[in-house]
Amino acid sequence: IAKKTLVFALIPKNKKMEHLTQLQRCEISCKLQVGFSKTQIAKYLKVDRSTIHRELKRNSNQKTGAYD
Repeated sequence: IAKKTLVFALIPKNKKMEHLTQLQRCEISCKLQVGFSKTQIAKYLKVDRSTIHRELKRNSNQKTGAYD
């Protein structure tokens, strides 16, 4: 008898993906200025740390690396 393998989605059904709000972006900027790590910011905002990394990568100044 052949065994059937079920494939599950990588994102849990109860997990809702949303954009960061302007307030969250301001919090990221403030926390970076006072020395918080990206992981600490993610925990503070209750988002995955990859969200913070992507936000900084996409929206930092390409020349200076600054996130405003």
